[in-house]
Amino acid sequence: MSEMIFATLIVLETIDGRLLMIKRKNPPNKDLYSPIGGKIHLQGAESPYQCARREIFEETGIDSDKTKIKLKSIVTEESYNNKDHWMMFIFTGLFPSDSPPPECGEGEFFLVSPEDFTLLSIPDSDKRILWPLILDKNIVFFSVRIIMDGEFVKDYEIEEIKKEKIITL
Repeated sequence: MSEMIFATLIVLETIDGRLLMIKRKNPPNKDLYSPIGGKIHLQGAESPYQCARREIFEETGIDSDKTKIKLKSIVTEESYNNKDHWMMFIFTGLFPSDSPPPECGEGEFFLVSPEDFTLLSIPDSDKRILWPLILDKNIVFFSVRIIMDGEFVKDYEIEEIKKEKIITL
């Protein structure tokens, strides 16, 4: 029987536009690059925001007040790795340093320019769907439902997308 797992991902960006990524040591994305994040503690009624702040501190040692996080997306992945379903709350925020934090129990950190993403081993759903939406500066919020076939995207539906109005002079 499949379980629904609730988690956060936090996309932290430096002032010069590089993104903090971690090469994961543990499943489910072992040896793949992803933003920091982790599972929400359901027994303690932890909110997605509490989880994001906790994960920032646990993985980087940085006080989350300095990152000014905001909710960017809600993502549902059905049958990830033909096993569990995931609901992820993706946050964005400022990474207040110009060098990556030291390695932690979750993996090794890297600061990566958006142009270099194609060189990284990242999950298929991240590469094909999430990163293009996350990196689009005109999108302030999106919700997407992804149906997986193992590690690969089988189908997806963008359920909601909100764009910022761009004013040109």
